[in-house]
Amino acid sequence: MTNKLGRFREITLKGISAVVLASFLLFSNCNKQPTADFVSDSDKYLGGDIIKLTNKSVNAKSYKWTLSDGQTSTAENIDFTLPDNALSGLYSIKLEAFSNRNRKTSEIVKTVSVTAATGKGIFWTSSKSFDSTLILINNLYGATVKLKQFISNPGCNPSYLGCFIIISPVGVLTFTAISGQNTRTGTLNITKNGCSDFELK
Repeated sequence: MTNKLGRFREITLKGISAVVLASFLLFSNCNKQPTADFVSDSDKYLGGDIIKLTNKSVNAKSYKWTLSDGQTSTAENIDFTLPDNALSGLYSIKLEAFSNRNRKTSEIVKTVSVTAATGKGIFWTSSKSFDSTLILINNLYGATVKLKQFISNPGCNPSYLGCFIIISPVGVLTFTAISGQNTRTGTLNITKNGCSDFELK
């Protein structure tokens, strides 16, 4: 009787050990060391472009993205749009990958190259008062130009002679136009691949 009871206890203990072992193995499998990794759809972008990021992490249960501008996301894959006025430079992207219950973590940082988007600005006149004009942009650079008189707005066709055309990074430019006793100041909004015109009069 004693031997049977002892054997029963032995079998029971072995069964408990097996359950504990299986639970431990399951717990261990759920907490493997993750490895963070991702790819972008390109390594060069213009301001205003969409950057598509595809997660390639392994053994991860959750994620956290941190972008150069401080934005964060916990989605597995993300797309984000650069601002139109993004400056030229390298932009860093960090991905953190977490195991179950965040017990283990891994992170990776990659960079992409961003080039500032540009647009056109055109100055024109219908007045003799601004035929020969010094135009200063942002008080940093400028030129003295001979402007042709147009009856109506010539638009943004760069083939028109007699206009002052600039190509500038996206943003709001300030300008001063001086022709003899005539001075005109204002702003010009440069948009990505766009064209803004201003009549001096």
